[in-house]
Amino acid sequence: MSAILPSLQPPQCALEDDDYDEDMSGCIRATNVQMGVVYLALSLMVVGSGGIRPCVGPFGASQFDQSDPKENEQIKSYFNWYYFSVMGATLVASTVIVYIQENVSWGWGFGISAAVMFLSIFSFVCGSFLYRFSYPQGSAFTRMAQVIVAAARKRRLALPADPSFLYYGRFEDDSDFDSSSCCNSSEHSKEMKALPDSKNGEVMHSRKCTGKDSGNAAAVLNGEENENSMIRSSKYDERPSFLTNSRQFRFLDKAAIETESDWETKKNLFGEPVTAKLNPWRLCPVRQIEELKSLLRLMPMWATGVVTGILVAQTPTYLVQQARTMNRHMGGFNVPPASIHVISTITIVVWLPVFDRILVPKLIAPRTGNPRGLTYLQKIGLGYSLHMIAAAIAVVVEHERRAAARHYGLVDKPHEVIPFSVWTLVPQLVLDGLGSCFGLIGHYEFYYHMVPEHLTSTASALSQTSTALGTLLASALLNLVQSLTNHGPNHPGWLDENLNKAHLDYYYIIMFGLMFVNVAIYYLVVAKWYKRQLMGC
Repeated sequence: MSAILPSLQPPQCALEDDDYDEDMSGCIRATNVQMGVVYLALSLMVVGSGGIRPCVGPFGASQFDQSDPKENEQIKSYFNWYYFSVMGATLVASTVIVYIQENVSWGWGFGISAAVMFLSIFSFVCGSFLYRFSYPQGSAFTRMAQVIVAAARKRRLALPADPSFLYYGRFEDDSDFDSSSCCNSSEHSKEMKALPDSKNGEVMHSRKCTGKDSGNAAAVLNGEENENSMIRSSKYDERPSFLTNSRQFRFLDKAAIETESDWETKKNLFGEPVTAKLNPWRLCPVRQIEELKSLLRLMPMWATGVVTGILVAQTPTYLVQQARTMNRHMGGFNVPPASIHVISTITIVVWLPVFDRILVPKLIAPRTGNPRGLTYLQKIGLGYSLHMIAAAIAVVVEHERRAAARHYGLVDKPHEVIPFSVWTLVPQLVLDGLGSCFGLIGHYEFYYHMVPEHLTSTASALSQTSTALGTLLASALLNLVQSLTNHGPNHPGWLDENLNKAHLDYYYIIMFGLMFVNVAIYYLVVAKWYKRQLMGC
């Protein structure tokens, strides 16, 4: 609407020959209503993206039954093709849609996007009868808050030496409980700890372990548990079992220490106690505590994504500015500066099918013994390393670009084209694309498999907040660097608008340094911790 209706647009600026009017003296500013419509549209897009992005990936992955050998093999490629589809759409948007917006009208560009979004909703609804659904189990944040509050209330209590004395839940009344997976790593039989009867304190409920986890319990009793007691729930399922008491964040286990005040007794009409109702803000089952622990375990990995978010947020902006000053001729065609990013997208779209269909099954998997080719941690580490190398190349390219500007006497002519080919930016763009292939897909897989299935969208949202925080920190870092390095007209800052005078290469050195510390020091420690604590990484 904002791009089509004249009433929602300010008048055209009174400029000749497309001259740039820095102080906008020839323009009439948009009214508050016009700007309000734009901000409303952007806000709706933010809310929509916040709902779609964390959920669509895990929802697609949940369509595979990991207890089925065939589907378990298929899910190993799912996130590759999910990311391929996302980047394929990005390629169309950054080429076809942008061309229509620039050469036809913005109304047509936004109109086509809106029509495609409508078709996606229509397709989603029409396919709903085919989907496998996980029914809502309440707010994940409420359940986490209950654990924290209950643990805080019992902070002075001592944890039992035997974890089997913790509260494991009343399984008969839990609709979301999987009866095939109920064994505690430290129990000495195949029965869960019985719950006290509300009347006489004797056994009211007990549950025997059956199905696939009974074998895991036997392995535990034989001393075959891993260090973190994160037992796999089946031969095919890569997701750890979250029904066992882990040894990390033990202070949270106090939420599962059972006391008399945790139960509220209900009475019948004659005043006789009949049932005991659990107060969830005073007592939480072990599996609920393990849900919170699973998210806490993600925080070290989450922190590694913040630095990468800083790099990814700022580099594209300056690449466009660099491209504006460089020779962009390709035959008889002049490449638009903003289109330079398409190289990264094309790299991703071309690489993923080759990697998934050729390299993994024929070259990598036979050598590593991993059907995915690489583990989650290896993919993430490789992705980060490629981003770091791309940052190092960016330093060299920008240094040479500035040298060319000085050589041809164009330091004070920022709008003149330097006889320096824009294709020198290709290596770093290709490496950034490959880095995203490995790093982002590794993150998708890691976050999906390291939490209970009903928390996968929460974990996915958590992973994206690292990029969001990186973007905010990138803006703060940019402002800080410019303010510290700007010493007047004769000594402009590193990030001055005139890139020929600025020292963007110095800023890229900072980016490289941050990535080096993030990869070579911090990530190696984090990866070693995960490899030691969790299986299958």
